[in-house]
Amino acid sequence: MVWLALLFFLSLCALLFISAIQRLVANKEFLVNKKEIPGEIMEDDCVPGDEYFAAMNKKHGDVFNVTFLGETYTVLTGKKGIDFFKQNERKYFQVKGSSPESWDELYGTSNPILTVPETVHKLFRRACTNAMMSMKAIESFYPVVNKILEDFVLSWEGQEKIHSHQIAKIAFAISWVWVFGDRGNNPSFLSHFSTSGEKSSDMFDLFRVFVQALSAPVNTELGTPYGDGLDARRKIVDHFKEIYEHPPTDKIPHLYKTFHEYIEQEDKRGTPKYEKRMSDLLVGVLFAAYHAISMSLNGALWELGTNEALQKNLREEFCTQLEKYKTGTETPEKCTSHLTLHDLSKLPLCNNFVMEVLRLYNAGFGIYRLTIADFEIDGYTVPKGSKAFIFCGYDHYNVMHPWNFDENRDHESYQWEPFGVGSRSCMGQKFSLMEIKSFIFIIVTRFHFKISDVIPRAFPEFEIDGDIQISPVRT
Repeated sequence: MVWLALLFFLSLCALLFISAIQRLVANKEFLVNKKEIPGEIMEDDCVPGDEYFAAMNKKHGDVFNVTFLGETYTVLTGKKGIDFFKQNERKYFQVKGSSPESWDELYGTSNPILTVPETVHKLFRRACTNAMMSMKAIESFYPVVNKILEDFVLSWEGQEKIHSHQIAKIAFAISWVWVFGDRGNNPSFLSHFSTSGEKSSDMFDLFRVFVQALSAPVNTELGTPYGDGLDARRKIVDHFKEIYEHPPTDKIPHLYKTFHEYIEQEDKRGTPKYEKRMSDLLVGVLFAAYHAISMSLNGALWELGTNEALQKNLREEFCTQLEKYKTGTETPEKCTSHLTLHDLSKLPLCNNFVMEVLRLYNAGFGIYRLTIADFEIDGYTVPKGSKAFIFCGYDHYNVMHPWNFDENRDHESYQWEPFGVGSRSCMGQKFSLMEIKSFIFIIVTRFHFKISDVIPRAFPEFEIDGDIQISPVRT
């Protein structure tokens, strides 16, 4: 019995010793020769984009640190980083606390230009689930998109050129109607979308100033990009207050009433807070919808305008798909019938063209997360509480001649992730694809385009800035 008691005691001591060693290792007190994550400090006035992160990946590998405005982010990219995140998102990562909730927190100013608290972000996703992800919602909004596109494009007839800002205005008009419904009966709203393209003090112009300020150095004085952006945001919110007083009653799909109902359910504590939360939500939603689509439409127009053969091939594919062309009543030189949503899925050249556009011209190049446990990746230890940035667009530039546009590129050979990855990937991806394809169909079947004397702008808002020569497709 004595020997058994002694054996039990020694076994217990061994178990306690092993447990203590495991706790020491977990707390990193026993780690030796720890591999330090490489990284760099960015200049405060630098705005990181796809090219920056692609270059950092080439220099440091799939895991590296970037310090920006005093905050260090561990960047996961490449096949190792993206695959690790996809497989372990719920185990090691959370959204809450992962990124600055406003420019106030990021830049340390009392004048935030964009505020997206986690509560507002959750609200947005709950409200948008049915409105953006279901095919029923997309099918119901498809005719509205076509009507807006046709109204703009048909107004170009008789012109020899259009200004590139008119393309961005199309994107904003669709985003506005998607959120608020058809305000055509109220001239204080849809009057901003006059198809003439003339400069005026309207909501579209305010949003352009607002978006440009997001990448500007913080200077709140009027006359500076940031100060003008703050002023534009205040005027945008004033427009929203008019809508609070006169809510939309239209029958076409829109999100405003859904947002309104959610906020009313969750917050019964007074109008001022309601208006602030509603304003934050509406600014964020319109920014996301307009900014991303505008970038992609401008990118599509740029590539079409520099490739006449591509325009011709797309026009032939569209017309071949149309039922009227099959019966001989329309020709590839002139086809103006509507494609159905089903038709849009049966266009291999158009689909590949859109995938290549989104490979190069997309706004969702990465996502933020906060680590909730230590983990090992590629020989490095990333500690709990680290801010992580997952660069989704890595593989977009890990292809042959990555900065060249190739409408025949094999997009199955790499990870195509223009809408982000994980549980918070872009909810509007089906809507976006429908809008971009419809835009391409309508403009290509009605006009020839030629780009001349225009300069494409890079991140954060790719936009052709100049005139585009147009001529009607001959009948």
